[in-house]
Amino acid sequence: MKKKVIAVVAILVIAIAFVMFSVLAEDDLDLNGAVVAVLIGEGYNEQEAGSSIEYLEARGVEVIIAGVELTTVTPYDRVRVSREIEVLVKDINLDEIDALVVPGGYAANNLARDDDVISLVREVVESGKPLAAICTGPIVLAEADVVQGRTVTSQSGLQNAFSRANANWISSRVVVDENIITSRRPRDLRFFNAEIGIILRGIIETKAN
Repeated sequence: MKKKVIAVVAILVIAIAFVMFSVLAEDDLDLNGAVVAVLIGEGYNEQEAGSSIEYLEARGVEVIIAGVELTTVTPYDRVRVSREIEVLVKDINLDEIDALVVPGGYAANNLARDDDVISLVREVVESGKPLAAICTGPIVLAEADVVQGRTVTSQSGLQNAFSRANANWISSRVVVDENIITSRRPRDLRFFNAEIGIILRGIIETKAN
């Protein structure tokens, strides 16, 4: 009897691991038709931005690089890498995007002090569209005052900012609270990207029905 129980548990563990692997890999997700704006600035984190952009584009998403100036920005974590800002934050039409992604890096603190960024973050959250932020990126949520009563995570060290914003901060690789997705750090990117993909797929299916 004991051996049978152990065998059943082992089968369940394998099954759960298989499901988790499938969810994290998301190789079969078709996200064609979705449009996502990725918000970056000088000193952004290329590892985080690049990972999410690559994940989304590989699944058919149109990615728009947004910022506060139409210029070339360089990350703090890569040499000889740069990205062009394609659209100004103030010119983003909320009806034309399905989600907003905010990577971390030194840029996040500056973006969180920009009035146009704060206005966009509030509009996205209040509209119910997904806003995904990782590492220091979630600081824009705290500064926009849109996380009251919400559960979030971020790079450690931002707890006080979320406490002042009346949010519930926890340390977790990814947290989904309604339309807000937050994550801690680069090593959590596969979980972060997978959650973005799952939510976008739901949006696409809703539009189709």
